[in-house]
Amino acid sequence: MNEVQAEEWRKRFPYLKETWIRQRGRGSPAEGTFFPVSRTPHPNDLLKIMPSSLGERLLKSRLEIMPTKRMAGTASGTEGNVIGLSTLGVHDFFHEIGHFIWINELTPARKKEYAKLVGAHNARRLFGKEPRDRHNDTEEHFARNVQNVLMLRKLEKASGPAKASELLQFMKKIGVIDDEHVRHFYANAGAPFTFHAGSMEKVSEADGENGVFYREARKVRQLIEERQRLRAAERLR
Repeated sequence: MNEVQAEEWRKRFPYLKETWIRQRGRGSPAEGTFFPVSRTPHPNDLLKIMPSSLGERLLKSRLEIMPTKRMAGTASGTEGNVIGLSTLGVHDFFHEIGHFIWINELTPARKKEYAKLVGAHNARRLFGKEPRDRHNDTEEHFARNVQNVLMLRKLEKASGPAKASELLQFMKKIGVIDDEHVRHFYANAGAPFTFHAGSMEKVSEADGENGVFYREARKVRQLIEERQRLRAAERLR
């Protein structure tokens, strides 16, 4: 998203702005200074990575962002229309946006469509013979893939022959990404554009690697901005 829209986000969700300034035993940092805690990404990098179409839609939604009610040091969480951000930072912010979309915007039919695309057992569980928990949960799978696609990473599947193009088309249809972000995805993710996590053990690994950290977010932001700059220059020729 552009800076004008990012500023609208900071006004609408002031807690995001509060997470920008971190202290690491150095006294009070200067206004606007960012000291990464636990390698968390700078929130402004995440806003610049987010497609403008998604940013605009979420600004008009019932989304609320505030500190998590969970114990300090635990992960973020989403309940209803509220994303509670972890005291650890914003490394799972896009993941929680995925939960918000699943809970508040996807119809039962859309959830079934997603489950079929990624080879899940149904819209609740990935694997039919295993008990349902975090690593056997279709909503969690969707949230990981929202984070994956926004960060231009390979997309996760449980089973089946679905192509990345089909998953990208689904993410476009539900408003997570737009055509420009699809082009960024293909430029960065690298073939093959999907990976299989076909067991709870593999899902556990994918879940553990889903967090976004400072260097990756800065790199992806720079890639997107450079591609936008080059595209703008081509239009002027």
